[in-house]
Parts: sequence; C-alpha cells; structure tokens
Amino acid sequence: MQTVKSPGEIIRERLGNRRTSIEMAADSMNMMYIQLQLIVDGHIPIDEDSAVKLGLFFNTTPETWIDQQTTYSLWKEKTV
Repeated sequence: MQTVKSPGEIIRERLGNRRTSIEMAADSMNMMYIQLQLIVDGHIPIDEDSAVKLGLFFNTTPETWIDQQTTYSLWKEKTV
C-alpha cells in the first residue's frame, strides 16, 4: 500500500525549503506557535482556520490543506 505524507511533513518540508522556523511561520500567520507545532508533529489535524492561514502563507488555497488533511486521515484510518 502506498504511504501518504502527513500535512505536518509537508509543512515541515516547505518551511525547510524557505529556511523558516515553525516559530517564525506561526508568527507570520498570526497563529500560536504551539498550534503549528502540534500540526507539524501530527498531534492535531488542520482545521478550517489553520487551512486559511496556511493557504495565505504558502500561497495556496485553504482547500489544498483541507484536502491533504482529509486524504491523510482517511489513509491512516484504512491502514489501522
């Protein structure tokens, strides 16, 4: 079965490509650092508010992030 990257992994890679820390990104997105850290670590899912902020920060759409979260959550559920 094919593995699916978690949204947190994708965020971490994109931040690395930008050489931006989670703290700097959270500040730029007007998001609490701990919230973004928990998303990146996979402890909480991306919600609608976070999706809007991530979309603006990464110049994507909120739907991109909701879709990635949904795809990952469904994959994870199927592999249990």
